[in-house]
Amino acid sequence: MRPLRTALTVRVITWIAIGAAGVFSSGAILNQHGAESTTANRQLAEKTTQQLLDEQLLIAHIDTDAKAIDTLVAASAGKVLDPAVLSTASAAAAKAYASETRLEHAIDTARTAVARSTAKGTPPPKRYQTAAEKAYKQAVADRITLNANTTTITTAVAAWQAEQARIAAAKAAAEAAARAAAEQAAQQAAAQAAARAAARAHAPRAASRTTTSAPVSAPAASGDKLAIAQATFARFGFSNVVYNSGQSQGHYAATDLNRRVIYLQLSIIPADRVASVAIHEYMHIIQSRTYGGYAQTVAHFGSVLAMEKNADAMARANGATWTAY
Repeated sequence: MRPLRTALTVRVITWIAIGAAGVFSSGAILNQHGAESTTANRQLAEKTTQQLLDEQLLIAHIDTDAKAIDTLVAASAGKVLDPAVLSTASAAAAKAYASETRLEHAIDTARTAVARSTAKGTPPPKRYQTAAEKAYKQAVADRITLNANTTTITTAVAAWQAEQARIAAAKAAAEAAARAAAEQAAQQAAAQAAARAAARAHAPRAASRTTTSAPVSAPAASGDKLAIAQATFARFGFSNVVYNSGQSQGHYAATDLNRRVIYLQLSIIPADRVASVAIHEYMHIIQSRTYGGYAQTVAHFGSVLAMEKNADAMARANGATWTAY
């Protein structure tokens, strides 16, 4: 779509006003000077022809404006709450096209009449001048209506865009509030768990009995550890776990925060730590759901260490007894 040439349009309208005055006074001038030479009549006819050519510039601008509003109406579909705005604009464009056609026909007819009058040395017939004047005035009025509709559509689209921005901002604020509430709840649960642990540490204990037991790090049978892990994850309704794949690269476990997959290497985890490790890794899944993928979660906490400490705190709040990764 070509940009509107406003300065040229103002000049064209000015020329048209001058041209119209010249056209519609030319008959009187020619009648007054009917006795003048054929050369004088031809000069007046040539002047009138130039004014008619100037009016054709108005036709070009109407055509440009009408095509521009057609494009605007198509681009604004779904972005204007009142459908009558677009239908009214389309009707205005159709009316402007019709005015353009009428004006062009009036100009062609008047030009033909001028040519014939020039050859005869007589003034152009008044009826052609009147028809051109009427078509010109209607075309100017229709172009003003067309431009008013363009302004109405532009304003309506701007209002729609502002409303979409408001809705997006409200949604973002609600999501941020939900994340903040979840984080606060996790922190409170961690603080309560720490308080309970401290209370247990200071509670009187019964005399210990000497018993024989396996070392803490002694692994249980693989089947037993798998059952422990599955039961732990079942508490949280989570099952997207891959066992003994080597993806944890020598660690007890690893969590893909982007895909929300936990990799548990049961072959190297002591049985008494399986549940705690599983709970810790599931806390990373909670972080991913709350803050996004790995990059967003680290960015929220400020560092990987801070992210891990938060997972430790939430894990202890949810029953983990060992988090010394």
